[in-house]
Amino acid sequence: MKKKNRIGTVFIYLIFIVLCLAILYPFLCVLSVSLSSAEDIKQYGFRVIPKHLDFSAYSYLFRDSKMLWQAYGTTIFVSVVGTAIGCLVTSLYAYAISRTTFRWRGVLSLFVTFTMFFSGGMAAQYITYVKLLNLKNSIWVLILPGAFSAMNTIIMRAYYEKLPYSMIESAKIDGASEYQIFWRMMFPLAKPALATICLTLFVAYWNAYYEAMMYMDTGNYVTIQLLLQRMLEKVDFLKNNASTGLLGAEAAKLPGEAMRMAMCVLTVAPMLLVFPRFQKYFVKGMAIGSVKE
Repeated sequence: MKKKNRIGTVFIYLIFIVLCLAILYPFLCVLSVSLSSAEDIKQYGFRVIPKHLDFSAYSYLFRDSKMLWQAYGTTIFVSVVGTAIGCLVTSLYAYAISRTTFRWRGVLSLFVTFTMFFSGGMAAQYITYVKLLNLKNSIWVLILPGAFSAMNTIIMRAYYEKLPYSMIESAKIDGASEYQIFWRMMFPLAKPALATICLTLFVAYWNAYYEAMMYMDTGNYVTIQLLLQRMLEKVDFLKNNASTGLLGAEAAKLPGEAMRMAMCVLTVAPMLLVFPRFQKYFVKGMAIGSVKE
């Protein structure tokens, strides 16, 4: 019996090892191609280990390091501030609709559910932020659109509903106000759910490209995704329009494919540093509501 269990355990471990390798393989190929020259990519294709190390793609991306670090700073600021605002707004809204004694609970819950299936469209969103709120070329136009999420609100509401209502009643008997109940008791107890929505919000803000492309005409608040995309478009334009002369010869040698992969590495690397710190909370938070008592 023990031998069968041991064989089953080894088999399960082998399956997980194969899955891990399958997940890591594409990223290792991306990293390898970003460190390869255009000639090596053309001759050897995608490899896990580069044939010859070549940092030309990174040297081109960091050619204007000031602009790149400024874009990183803008993206970090938008991601951190947007995540903080999103967590606060979502927690307050979810706590209100989780209380069965709240008069407008049903209406506000319906409002959240309605926005999951219907949207005002691109034109209405553009008019709201540009004409009504006058946020064009403002850093707040990168933060406010993603601050509230219906799915995150549902996750937070489910977590608050699982907390015993007797805790709230005991706090009221002790003279605690609604403000004190939320900030001193309910909000600290919601760490797993908060970590979940923090991670989803941070990743969404970090990868946001549409808002910067639509609402930013000046270069004051360019995000890292928009900056790298513009640099890639510039390289593709030069390579596609390479003609005779020195300019054409130099343009043809630009590391187009390697630059694409280097851009992926530069945008994914910060997420690889953030996710492990929130992984245990993320898994626990995503399981909220799956087990009914």
